[in-house]
Amino acid sequence: MNSKKSLLVILILFAAAVTYATIPNEKPLASSSIARYIIGLPQANRENILKKLGAEDYKELKRISLSESETMGVRWKALIAIGQARNKSSKEDILEASQHSVWYLRNAALVAMEELDYHGAVDLAKKLIKDKALVVRSAAVDVLAGSAQGDVRGLLWEELVQPYNFSNKQSLWIRGQIMEILVDRPEKSEESQFVKLLQDKDVRVAYYATFALEKVREQNRIHSAAQGKEDHFDKKEEVNALPPKQKIEYWQNKYKKNYIEIN
Repeated sequence: MNSKKSLLVILILFAAAVTYATIPNEKPLASSSIARYIIGLPQANRENILKKLGAEDYKELKRISLSESETMGVRWKALIAIGQARNKSSKEDILEASQHSVWYLRNAALVAMEELDYHGAVDLAKKLIKDKALVVRSAAVDVLAGSAQGDVRGLLWEELVQPYNFSNKQSLWIRGQIMEILVDRPEKSEESQFVKLLQDKDVRVAYYATFALEKVREQNRIHSAAQGKEDHFDKKEEVNALPPKQKIEYWQNKYKKNYIEIN
């Protein structure tokens, strides 16, 4: 009986020792662990944590974003987190990344700057719209869409005809993207430019031009009506239902008939 009790005591003591040995030490998380935890969170859940981010944790985010051993997705998220952290070094670090040789870091830098400072993002987009990577240029156009007036609008017109936005004389998608912005609020002074685009080899570009010209002519009708005059340039023919190529031809003929040079 005593031997059984002794064996039971030994077993209990052994189990207790094993259990104690398996309890992890409660050490604080390393900076690398915190940074990776943040990166793994959904974007909406990161902001509160990033506001309280320590200096070492911030440095770890930067290290991850610049590490060639990390995947594209991890580096991208780390750089976006740098923008969301609103650290005193965030803007400088984002601008540094915007000049990186890796295209997706330049792209991520633009997104990160939007998180930090919209006006700073517009300034950065003005530079990156001339980037060698098409996808980065396209991202820059997206940022500039919200400020498409004044010098930004002039810049978009310039980029529309840049050689690097063509490949083997074929129009790249970014030209249609730019046109979509320019057509949203066309200016009367741009009428002749839109008329010339009716001859563009890219049907998308020429088709967008028809919508801009419709808006410009409507402005003219309203202006003429306010002065008690009739605008004889065009009537409200039902042309919106026409296929793109026919609609383009319609507007080409309209301007020819009214003695406005297209070329």
